[in-house]
Amino acid sequence: MNSCDIYDLLPGFTLIPKQHPGQAHKIYIGTWKQHEQVAIKVPNHQPHLANPFYYGVSRLFGANLQNLYHQRNMTSILENHSPLPTPPVLGLYSWRTRVIRIHAFIQGKAAESFTQLSMYGAHQFGCHMATLHSVQLNSFGTYGNLQPKNSFHQSAANIASELLCRFDYDKSTRYAALPLIEQLKGLKPPTAMSPIMLDLDASQYFIDKGVFTHLIDTDFFAFAPAELELIALESLLPACLAPAFLQGYRKIRQFPQLETYRMPYRMLNRLLWVQGDLPVADWRDGPITFY
Repeated sequence: MNSCDIYDLLPGFTLIPKQHPGQAHKIYIGTWKQHEQVAIKVPNHQPHLANPFYYGVSRLFGANLQNLYHQRNMTSILENHSPLPTPPVLGLYSWRTRVIRIHAFIQGKAAESFTQLSMYGAHQFGCHMATLHSVQLNSFGTYGNLQPKNSFHQSAANIASELLCRFDYDKSTRYAALPLIEQLKGLKPPTAMSPIMLDLDASQYFIDKGVFTHLIDTDFFAFAPAELELIALESLLPACLAPAFLQGYRKIRQFPQLETYRMPYRMLNRLLWVQGDLPVADWRDGPITFY
């Protein structure tokens, strides 16, 4: 089935409250076909021209909630390679230019912050992220819109400049961004591209007793430099948990050298609103904990 009428699926379903402010879907819980309980995720209308995140990741990576081909293929990648289980997908359907995802309902509590991780939880999260980073391509973007990795930094610089022209950033951000965009253009190409979470946030995971138990939101995974995700995480993970995370990561693969990429990638994350419209100092002056 390539399309469905969502109204045929929703009678008897209950809309659940948002789990985090930036949630891109409405989520309904109910019974579907022979399955006891499922979740139906219906994408919100994406304000592509009004939000730096949606606009930026769509322009740079081709990442959006309308790409059924990418959603199906990335779902398969994560099901096969993610150490953290993802909710079993029962159907992906095209509806009014949006992709409807139906998956088994998983009981759990979404994390509110990376501060909730224990030392062991940070170690296991390092193993999880390193395993996904071990999946590598020579192209960045999304299925159906993959681009050569050698063009990533020039493309990123071009989109960063577009974002500055299109959106109303504060003066401090604009002043700090210009030299780092120039620096971005001159960076060597990344070694490889891996599946990363472009909208990295603790709320994308279920947590129990200080350990992430499930990866629950996979909508904005794309192939991009592992360094981009690690540099975003460095600004979010408490410094006291960094050694445990690094130990777990290095158990699986060598940890990338971040020094060259850190400042321009922090600025790119800022311009993309990875954590919303934070002051530029929150990214620029964040602690350096990943060595």
